[in-house]
Amino acid sequence: MESNSVLELVRPDVFLMLLDFGCKDFKPSSLRFMDQADAFVVIDRGINVPRRADVARGLRERKPQLVVSPPRYVSTALAEFVASRALTQRS
Repeated sequence: MESNSVLELVRPDVFLMLLDFGCKDFKPSSLRFMDQADAFVVIDRGINVPRRADVARGLRERKPQLVVSPPRYVSTALAEFVASRALTQRS
């Protein structure tokens, strides 16, 4: 499901936030829910820092950052992270 505001209603088993540092804008709802993300999925565009100062650097550094590349937008690390969370939820 794609929407940060769904977090106001439910707590998903895994919450991944997509970060695309190639984009100049960053939704206020994304800033509000960054601390709840289990990990960040970072699109590899050769830019590894946000263009906006209000995107909390320290917060990003405390959580796993799973890098993906177009056109697949998936990586072994991302798949393994999600699988490990699914196993944790079953226990």
